[in-house]
Amino acid sequence: MTQIIQQLGKDLKEDLKKAREIWVAVAMVSNKGLEFLTKAATDAKVNIVVGVDLPTPTDVLQELFRLEKTSNTWKVWLKDKGYFHPKVYIVKFSNGKYAAYVGSGNLTGGGLQEHHEVAVRTTDQKACATLINIFHEYCKPGESIKLTPEWLEEYKANFVLKSDWIRKSESQNEELKTSARELAKASMDKEKDFIKELKKFRKSAQYEERRKTRLKAVKEIKQSLDYDNDFKNPDLNYFFSIDPLGKLREINKSHIIEKLKDFRKTLRMLVDESIDLAERYQSAVVKGGDYKIEGAAQALISKVLTAHDPHQYFVANSRSDLVFKEFGIRLPKGLDEGQKYKVMASFLREACDQANIKNFAVLDDFIYDLSERFKD
Repeated sequence: MTQIIQQLGKDLKEDLKKAREIWVAVAMVSNKGLEFLTKAATDAKVNIVVGVDLPTPTDVLQELFRLEKTSNTWKVWLKDKGYFHPKVYIVKFSNGKYAAYVGSGNLTGGGLQEHHEVAVRTTDQKACATLINIFHEYCKPGESIKLTPEWLEEYKANFVLKSDWIRKSESQNEELKTSARELAKASMDKEKDFIKELKKFRKSAQYEERRKTRLKAVKEIKQSLDYDNDFKNPDLNYFFSIDPLGKLREINKSHIIEKLKDFRKTLRMLVDESIDLAERYQSAVVKGGDYKIEGAAQALISKVLTAHDPHQYFVANSRSDLVFKEFGIRLPKGLDEGQKYKVMASFLREACDQANIKNFAVLDDFIYDLSERFKD
């Protein structure tokens, strides 16, 4: 079935509400367009590739970057090779059927509602499958890049300096693309260097002994906190004496003892996997958080999380901050502390998978060694 649509937003919105997964390939996204997509496609996986030849606002690209980093449902690519000008929207419904829109409307207020636009909606399943294949071709390495903080900074500088960005010459566009690609590659190379060091650590003669030491520490931390008994009788003297997974400052122990009842509530909240990780971390670490206890900062909170599940969480402290900074591993702007920890945990899971490291507890040793090198 084929329909001719003159106002894309109305029909597309209804399909997005029922979507299980969507694919969007557009030359430009505006604030109104992104708001339309996020509100309509609340229950769907989102795959989106955006061009750089038209003036997509910097804050829109930053928000797309944030969505990809903090959500498991968003995948974002930047098409920086060739002049990218399609306007394609593909929707997959819960019954496995597809619908697709191809037309003139970008993901903007004008493209969806305000301008005179024309689009074709088709439910021809073969045509929809072909459009999805075309989408994947757009996203291939060498055709598209992933957004990075460095790329966004470069884009922002060029965007702000040129108020009439759309009229920049083709040569200026190509110069921006080349510069941006080099910056994106530099960022990826730094991450590759980190993973290279991680693989070297995994192959070292000391790795197995260090892994066993950290596993022992995980058991001791759980024992000291009375983990298996719902934290009813934690032994803080024992807990603070355990140096692996981050040596804690004795001065903070008295503050926690004074608030022991509240601290037990914090511990129970931290291991509650029904609560989003970012929310748990934020409420326990940041001043004013519902579960913040004086003396319990990021080192202590992340130590507890790592002992709770060393396959998911890592020890965050000044040493890890130093190492990530030295390797140029940067986070999206605008994230709170909980979101930063969640994003970093996701990155480390991917890195550890590549290095064949199954237990994050040993990362504390790895990061300590690297931080000593950088301190010198």
